[in-house]
Amino acid sequence: MGAAWSNETFDEDFRGITSSLMLREKKRLYRRFMRLSKGQKYIERQTLLDIPEISTNPLKDRVTLQFIDMNRDRISLKSFIENIEVFSGGTSLEKKATFIFNVYDVDRNAIIDEADMTQILTSVLGVADNSDGKGPSLASLKSIARNTIDGMFAIIEKDPEEFERRIDLRTFTLLLDRMEGASLKLTLSM
Repeated sequence: MGAAWSNETFDEDFRGITSSLMLREKKRLYRRFMRLSKGQKYIERQTLLDIPEISTNPLKDRVTLQFIDMNRDRISLKSFIENIEVFSGGTSLEKKATFIFNVYDVDRNAIIDEADMTQILTSVLGVADNSDGKGPSLASLKSIARNTIDGMFAIIEKDPEEFERRIDLRTFTLLLDRMEGASLKLTLSM
């Protein structure tokens, strides 16, 4: 364990990482990262997928994609800290909303629409195809997606047709702000 756990290495590894986490939270996450990475500079995505808190989440693939350094299937300490920080109690609603918005924006076009929601519902329900007649049909999923989006607009008292049933980050943040306790539900103990 030695050098991997020293304050000198910690300080060096944290250079260039901006975080509002308290020092003890940073050190706890650093130790967890070092354990997961076995002392390396990166964690493989599969390692992150195997963490119990993540492995049981039906959106685990979408969540872990937020951590991955571009064009790699690895997660750096910087990406790990900056993304885990989203679940800290001291993180702003805007930062939490951005993370969750990016999970739901499947096609990464800066809009959550019926197609994105249908893909999310497919992931959550574990429905790849309905060829066996079990589970909801694609038409049912699209209907649920449309109703979900309409429900989101109802919370913020806006007409979904006015926005073509498309939710941008600003609207999504307003939605989370209006949902009582939403910020608390996006918090994990560090």
